[in-house]
Amino acid sequence: WDQIKHDDLLFTERANFFLVAESILLGAYATLGSATPPPKVPIHGIGLAGIVLGSVWIWTTYRHIEAREILGKELQTELKKEGAPFIADHYPLKLPKPGAHVLMGYLIPGILLSLWIFWLLG
Repeated sequence: WDQIKHDDLLFTERANFFLVAESILLGAYATLGSATPPPKVPIHGIGLAGIVLGSVWIWTTYRHIEAREILGKELQTELKKEGAPFIADHYPLKLPKPGAHVLMGYLIPGILLSLWIFWLLG
């Protein structure tokens, strides 16, 4: 159980990091984009950094959910080894479904990626 709690905490901390980083990039892009006179620094680099960051966020979420499924299988195997085969066979360990993981790991970065692409192409 402690491993599952640690896993959730790790995901939450990582999602918070990505969310703050994307927010900083959005703020910088909006500030520089509306500056008068226009900045000498090309702001498209900020947009590209946002696209890279969003892509890495989605990729790490995919890897995290994949590792979570492997963890569930390993915990089930450990139950069988530790002398609890009845529990392991009749009450399979089910990790909580990654509901918030999908929202924080796919939906939000997907929206941000769409926003960055729209701004860079528009």
